Amino acid sequence: MTTISTAFQTSLDNLDDQIQELVNESLTHPAVRHPFLTRIAACGFRDNVAALRQYAVEYSGYAQWFPRYLKGVISRLERDDHRELLSHNLEEEQGLLGEDDRAELRKVGINPDSVQNVAHPLLYRRFCDAMGVRTEELAEPSRAAARWRTRFLYFLEHATPAQAVGALGLGTEHIVKPVYKQLLKGIIAMGVLRRDEFVFFELHCLVDDQHQKDLLEIARDLARAPGGIEELRSGMRTALQMRNEFWDDLYRNILDNQLANPA
Repeated sequence: MTTISTAFQTSLDNLDDQIQELVNESLTHPAVRHPFLTRIAACGFRDNVAALRQYAVEYSGYAQWFPRYLKGVISRLERDDHRELLSHNLEEEQGLLGEDDRAELRKVGINPDSVQNVAHPLLYRRFCDAMGVRTEELAEPSRAAARWRTRFLYFLEHATPAQAVGALGLGTEHIVKPVYKQLLKGIIAMGVLRRDEFVFFELHCLVDDQHQKDLLEIARDLARAPGGIEELRSGMRTALQMRNEFWDDLYRNILDNQLANPA
């Protein structure tokens, strides 16, 4: 018993290092450096507008369910303070901005009133509309998006608390900024949208840090339990792998469509 206790205490002493190792692994995962993302950022597709339009359609099927993912994780948490933190994140998903967030948006020339109280799924829909996506195209998710969101929600609702936080925090929220920065670079280079039409991506690159911080705080608490780090890692890797599989399908579909429809 003494040996086990000593080993566990050593693990706790290195907790921050272990959490940072998970963060580093998430940020260097293939899901964050996927060829789809790097080609979008570099305008490397034959028709970058068509590629982004296809992304807009297919990713919508996953993004629509984000509030459900948050609720799924909240349902797995055991501590009131943890549930309260994620409840605040759920409010932000509905478009509620704090004064710090509003100030950050003003610094870069975005009127915070243009996004205040506008739910994030509606901001994403604004992007889809600007890309010429028809309502009927969003009525049913693509096969890849349906598979991703169904598997992800099921995992979150049946995972341990640490696995769920690892999946939504380290494996999802923590990679939002590097993923969306690549998409944003391609969108801006495309040169056909107004800023208010792609504000969804800027918003997540600029003011989504609190989501990451809250989930990381919860992760640190959960990591203190025996097996906590392993469960966080398991959830994180599950989420990243699901995302990578979606990128694989999307990338293949874009290449097939552009091959079938040459200029």
